[in-house]
Amino acid sequence: PYVFLLAERSLPGIPLGDGRVVPLIDDVIFRISLFAPQTFGMLNSQGILNNNGQATVTINIPNQSFLANVNVVGAYVTLDLSKSLPDMITAISPAVPINIQP
Repeated sequence: PYVFLLAERSLPGIPLGDGRVVPLIDDVIFRISLFAPQTFGMLNSQGILNNNGQATVTINIPNQSFLANVNVVGAYVTLDLSKSLPDMITAISPAVPINIQP
């Protein structure tokens, strides 16, 4: 399993308690991308990696002028649901900057 999430910025990140950090802040954008990803037009942001260990996340950005030049960051984590946190998180990607262009 994996989860792809967005946030306003990556630092300071979310510490896991074992020294690792998820490179996203826990803000409104993060919470919406976790609990209601369709709000941002996100498809396949949570699921199971294919046999090649890959997945494709699509973000259909609404054509709204207030979104022009908005900057966010995205990152994903992979999970082992048989474990508890923080061991449940098996891999953490670096944050990737995303700039919405008009």
